Amino acid sequence: MDSLRVALSNLRQIANREVRLERGGHADLAVPQAPVNLSAFDLYDSVWLSLGEVAAAIGVWGSGEGLLSRMQARMDDLCRVPGAGSDYQALSVLLRKVQARCERREHKPFVGRCPKCGSNVEAGGKAVVAKCSCGAVLDVSKMRAETQAAFGKVHITTTQAGAARWCCEQTDASVTRKDVDNWIRRGAIDAVPEEGHFYEFPVGQLLRLAMTKHARLQVDAVA
Repeated sequence: MDSLRVALSNLRQIANREVRLERGGHADLAVPQAPVNLSAFDLYDSVWLSLGEVAAAIGVWGSGEGLLSRMQARMDDLCRVPGAGSDYQALSVLLRKVQARCERREHKPFVGRCPKCGSNVEAGGKAVVAKCSCGAVLDVSKMRAETQAAFGKVHITTTQAGAARWCCEQTDASVTRKDVDNWIRRGAIDAVPEEGHFYEFPVGQLLRLAMTKHARLQVDAVA
């Protein structure tokens, strides 16, 4: 139960987009991300549903940490119910799924899509070439230029904090919510206010401002 408690806590962070673990894939960057990570949220929800069904067999009800604690306190009863072995195997499988979903993977900034297979290509800021999963060797500088040109026509709708996270994920720049607030206040970015605390941000401008900050910090570090 302790392992499951820790794994579910990590999965909840992923579902709420408090951490980002994925890399690669074929996501359409022209489509704004959902407020939650839907696949992680579905797994999180299904695990709690399964736990609730197991707990109900011994008359234990509830949700969250309280449910796990009550189940742990009555492990002897859980082991005596018919089908206890099957329940244990099912929960073990779910635990492995959650742990696999929470495994940290290396993340590098997105530089573009492979012209041969269409896969997302990622590379560090100092990389000159990148190798796609299909085997193609690609010019990183050329890809970044083409991607920024394409992103000039794209907008994302998110908060200032969300825009800062997006910049960090897509570049090597360290961008904060305060940076984005300053860009909006100075008129450096054409951010259009939407309902709530959301803005429509031009992706090309976000990239340009993030990379400008990154270049300036590199110069300051050398000086």
